[in-house]
Amino acid sequence: MNRVARLIWWRDLCGSLYGSASYGMLAGFLALTGWSFAELLRRNEGGFASAQAIWAMAVAPWLPALAAAATMRLFAEERQTGTLETLLTAPVRPYDIVMGKFGAALSLVVAGVLLALLPVYALWQVAPRMDGEFSGVGLCGVVALLVLQAAAWTAIGTLASLLAKQQAAAGVLTVLCIGAPYALYAAALAWMPRMRHHFWQWPPLGDVEDAATGLFALAPPVLYLSVAWCVLFLCVRFLEARDLQTR
Repeated sequence: MNRVARLIWWRDLCGSLYGSASYGMLAGFLALTGWSFAELLRRNEGGFASAQAIWAMAVAPWLPALAAAATMRLFAEERQTGTLETLLTAPVRPYDIVMGKFGAALSLVVAGVLLALLPVYALWQVAPRMDGEFSGVGLCGVVALLVLQAAAWTAIGTLASLLAKQQAAAGVLTVLCIGAPYALYAAALAWMPRMRHHFWQWPPLGDVEDAATGLFALAPPVLYLSVAWCVLFLCVRFLEARDLQTR
């Protein structure tokens, strides 16, 4: 990320932190993940699931919603206020604009993931010898994989914000783009029950659970990085096309 992209990243990040919407977004995410963590702990009491796997399964399903909330204002707000055309006519490359805005949104999403570790720390202090003790290696591995997933979901949200005219529409489009494959996957399992013997869980959730239990593979990081790179490439191309129209 060069100097121009860093300036855009810092401008957007500070703009988000100065408003109350970002804090409300993070508070909602922490409330949902905390509730899910407590509920999954209750359901798995006496089971064999590790504590970090339970935490990961509580956080991963809410990441797309956090990414949608963090990205829906990136370009949609610029379009509503009329500053997008001004930004495009400035001597700034579309690549720098996309990377700066993507970096600002990703910073908020990663902050949400790190803040979601607070219940883990609290539980560690209250019950340090609990069954299913947290593993430092497993916890670091699952946090790293969640960050990679966050990069992919944030890239999709960035593209949705670039294409949508309204912030709410961008958020809905992000959730649909990420959730539609899951809905199709669930429908396929319901239609063909025998598939459950081979594909019993939605792959992003399965990848997180595997990482939490210490099963590391190269395919999931490559997949999420590839998704992020391809979607950001599309963002740059769409913004270049809009730049040509503006000029």
